[in-house]
Amino acid sequence: MFLKNVFRVVFFSAFVFTSVAYAGKVELTTYYPSPYGEYMTLKSTKASYFATNAGGENVGIGTRTPDARATLDVNGKFFNTGGSLIFSTATGVHTGIGNTAGWAAIENASTTYNTLMILGRTGGIGGVRSVSIWDRLDVNGTAYCSGGAWSGSDIRRKKNIVPLSGNTLDKVLKLRGVKFDWKQEESKEIKFPKERQIGLIAQEVEKEFPELVSTDGLGYKAVAYDRFTAVLLEAIKAQQKEIELLGKEIADRKKLKSLKAKTGKA
Repeated sequence: MFLKNVFRVVFFSAFVFTSVAYAGKVELTTYYPSPYGEYMTLKSTKASYFATNAGGENVGIGTRTPDARATLDVNGKFFNTGGSLIFSTATGVHTGIGNTAGWAAIENASTTYNTLMILGRTGGIGGVRSVSIWDRLDVNGTAYCSGGAWSGSDIRRKKNIVPLSGNTLDKVLKLRGVKFDWKQEESKEIKFPKERQIGLIAQEVEKEFPELVSTDGLGYKAVAYDRFTAVLLEAIKAQQKEIELLGKEIADRKKLKSLKAKTGKA
């Protein structure tokens, strides 16, 4: 039995398989080091599976002619399960991934910015340069915008429009503007700013204006501060009406007092 097992090991250590099925060629070479067997070479020249260019420097999957700019050219979907996808290049070297017709790129710009940029070149919505992100975008850290942030608000895309109901001013007066520090020690995985902050308490805002508060999958709440301006606008208008009414009341009292003084009535 021992000699039989040894014969099997020796046989598989020199095993080479060649096939011309489907107009392709497969080369398989194995060896059997102790204690485990391992594949050393696995190559297919069938164009729809695996191909190399004439020099062998560029590898293509799903293409007969891999792009000379890429070491690996995948024509189709790419899935990475159970691992990390890492892009690495020398410091300051410009790298890009995209296509020439209205292409989007993930770039590490050269010495000008020395940072990672996502650029939308041409052919965006309305022909302008743009980058579209679908679904929710979470930023673990501080988001900085040099040109201002815009929210869609065109009336042509809105329906069921009604004024804010209730006494908006009274609701605003129930809220607190607070100063606070983020809990850095309890949430080390989140890049909270270390500086002292000013803001609102989401749970308090939700009681008065639930439309301004969202809750994530873990139950943590966030405030849409940009939409809060509509609430403040209506509160200011309500306050202005009260000021105007008080002004009119004071003016009426002055007129009445002046009239009494002229007629000599107390």
